[in-house]
Amino acid sequence: MSEGGGGFQISITPRAAKAFQEVLAHQPPGSAVRVFALPGPHPRPNMFIEKPRPHEQVLQVEGVPLLVDEVSEKFLAEAVIDHLDASGSSGFHIEGPNVPTTGAGEGEATGADPSGPAPPSAGPPTAPASPSAANPPRGPAERDAMLRQALRKIYDPEIPMNILDLGLIYGIDWPAEDTLHVRMTMTSPGCPVAGLLHDQVEEAARAIPGVREADVEIVWEPAWGPEKMSAFARRQFGYD
Repeated sequence: MSEGGGGFQISITPRAAKAFQEVLAHQPPGSAVRVFALPGPHPRPNMFIEKPRPHEQVLQVEGVPLLVDEVSEKFLAEAVIDHLDASGSSGFHIEGPNVPTTGAGEGEATGADPSGPAPPSAGPPTAPASPSAANPPRGPAERDAMLRQALRKIYDPEIPMNILDLGLIYGIDWPAEDTLHVRMTMTSPGCPVAGLLHDQVEEAARAIPGVREADVEIVWEPAWGPEKMSAFARRQFGYD
């Protein structure tokens, strides 16, 4: 837990701290996580990554640099930032006495222990555990599931949400049992990390056991919009 001006306190669970640190490792030096409350009758917490403004105080919470503006402090006081990682959805989660619950719904890591050892899914893709020789992937369906699990470990560096829930993956096709084609998009045509995300998706695809060839295509039609996000992501960002 960390205390800022006026006794403001906010805490981060160990697994959320680890997830933040992995995301920040791919950001420019000095970047921090800005946590704020979206204005409205029922303010909702939100966050993104950027560099601090001149003379802005940076809170260090569990080794994570946080930026919280004075207006948001009253909504985020005593809030807890956690990281949810379930088979259906993955992302950061904020709860507190002054903010509405943005937590997991049905099938979204309900009952997760904030202090438990569950690993986060953030930062660059990591290859799924290789199946034993006695249990190789049975075919595209199983490999498809492994790929989707890996894609939930890839985050847009500027947005604390995995690219699958963000709706950046438009299609996963298997022209042959060992050949994979992924169509993906970016949040905007001028996205500065398009090349990085393309390479991370390609790396994740090639890491799937049994995949001989993987092709990742970036497309711009239809244009990406918030409606492309999963219900989980829309709730996290206050669209629902």
